[in-house]
Amino acid sequence: MLKITNWILNKEKSTQRITARSAGFVLVHLADLVQNGWQYLLLKHSQGDHWNFPKGTVEPGESDWQAATRELEEETGISNVMHIPGFEATLRYQFQRDRRQVDKTVVFFLAHTDHTKVALSPEHTQFVWLPYDKAHAQLPHANSRRLLARAENFLKSHFRNISQM
Repeated sequence: MLKITNWILNKEKSTQRITARSAGFVLVHLADLVQNGWQYLLLKHSQGDHWNFPKGTVEPGESDWQAATRELEEETGISNVMHIPGFEATLRYQFQRDRRQVDKTVVFFLAHTDHTKVALSPEHTQFVWLPYDKAHAQLPHANSRRLLARAENFLKSHFRNISQM
């Protein structure tokens, strides 16, 4: 009977669901005014060894914007960004952590910076500023590639002449 009870308890633990909320940035800088080139900041996470945009957990009492700016500064040392209004994207996905299913929501804002020097936190091992095509190829997850494409299309449609930024 004990074995069955333990199996039932373990089974219940494995089906527990938790929710998590994060916020971050698709951060761009103007690389070349002549070619109208934006470059996107990607960070390589030390756990999982994957590339993605700067993002992190929304703390109690924080807005998504506050969390995104705090996380950006913590992860990169960049604190001076210009919000590009009209763009906000929400990604939802699921993963397993400690035998629990995590339902994650991440809100992304689009912002521009002139500061390209990055001071990485221990959470990340590398950073890179890349043009769209190379950034798209670097991102391992389809939802991140779709987010990047959406940001690129937004920039192209709203800033036909890059000097408007």
